[in-house]
Amino acid sequence: MIRNNQKHSYIRIWVKTLIRASLTHVPKFYHSLYLAPLSRKDRLKIIRESMDLFHHKHGGIHLVVIDGIADLIRSANDETESIAIVDELYRLAGIYNTASSVCFIFVPNGIKLRGHIGSELQTQAAGILSIEKDENPEYSVVKRH
Repeated sequence: MIRNNQKHSYIRIWVKTLIRASLTHVPKFYHSLYLAPLSRKDRLKIIRESMDLFHHKHGGIHLVVIDGIADLIRSANDETESIAIVDELYRLAGIYNTASSVCFIFVPNGIKLRGHIGSELQTQAAGILSIEKDENPEYSVVKRH
C-alpha cells in the first residue's frame, strides 16, 4: 500500500482493517509506505525501489495499491505527465508480474475521473470500482462501472 496523503486517517483505517480481518499484527509480507513528505519525483523513485526490494525479498509481489496517484504528478490536467505516470505503472506491473490498483476521485455527481490522468486511467484500466457508503456506516458497497 502506497499512501500519498492523510497519515492520521490511514493509521485509523489500518487498525480497523486488522480488527475486521481478526489479525493481531501486520503480516510480514505487507508493506505500507507513507510518501506525502517527499517530492513527487522522490515518491516515484521510492515506489520503483520498493517494488524491486519487495519482489526479491518475498519472491514476488501480489498487489500494489497506490492511494493518491494524482499526487505523483504536478497536475491531473497535464496530459503528458498523466500518460507518463500511467505508462510507468504499467511498465512496473509488467516487470514484476503483478497487479496494481490506484485510488482516484470521481468528479462530483458523476462516474468520470478527474482530469487527463482520470481519462488515461479510464482508458487503460481493466476495471473501475467505486466504493460508496452503505446505509449502515459499518459497511461500504463496492460497485463495478
